[in-house]
Amino acid sequence: EFPFYYCENCKKETIYRVCEGCSSLLTKRFGVKKQTIDISYYWENCLKKLNIKEYKNLVKGVRGVSNKESIPEHLLKGILRSKHSLYVNKDGTVRYDMTEMPITHFKPKEIGVNINKLKELDYNKDIYGNELINDEQILELKVQDVILPACDQNNEEGADEVLFKVANFIDDCLKYIYSLKPYYKLKNKDDLIGHLCIAISPHTSAGNVCRIIGFSKTQGFLAHPLMHSMMRRDCDGDEAAVILLMDGLLNFSRKFLPQHRGTTQDAPLVLTSILIPS
Repeated sequence: EFPFYYCENCKKETIYRVCEGCSSLLTKRFGVKKQTIDISYYWENCLKKLNIKEYKNLVKGVRGVSNKESIPEHLLKGILRSKHSLYVNKDGTVRYDMTEMPITHFKPKEIGVNINKLKELDYNKDIYGNELINDEQILELKVQDVILPACDQNNEEGADEVLFKVANFIDDCLKYIYSLKPYYKLKNKDDLIGHLCIAISPHTSAGNVCRIIGFSKTQGFLAHPLMHSMMRRDCDGDEAAVILLMDGLLNFSRKFLPQHRGTTQDAPLVLTSILIPS
């Protein structure tokens, strides 16, 4: 059961709102209908966009679409996630889950970032007002800056590895689906430093903008107590997730969410950009 669109230019039906033949924006016809689709046609069209003749990796799909309007995500996004070994959440984003841990101060050597990079992020003086000159000095954490885990544990990848792959996936989406220039252009995982994420906790529908300033060998989400308080208004547990900001802006849609009750929980329906303690 997919939406039914018709392209007047190409004189053909499609399940996408943008015609894969002429790129026209289409109008839905007759709502949703049960139909047999030629998956080979859509598959070959995706490979053509990627400029490859075959794709051998496994691409996982779902048995049915559970959102209200039966809107399918573009097949090419599934292929690109498979290419980067990523797993998608119900709302179209990729998340990294962690246990919350409060922190107010840190040393540069503890988060694996050189002092020149920290100065670019406005960490110029230590807690005593001295100029930052070595990685042993103690710095006060800014309230919307976070330190993410970079240790592989129980065969699970660290946040640095996962978000690096997400950034590359986003750049591929921009290039192959939207015909735009890449945004992240990361050369290595250290290039994630300074980029923004959405932090969100379970049972809420409000995301909060945070900035990555480093990675630690602690398997936890290290953030300022005010940041934790902002994310978890009712203190029901200690789990949180981050979504790379461009992933949330580009791939999230509340129209992807299943239509049953409670589905808007854990989805970033609103986004707080500035933390106001009051």
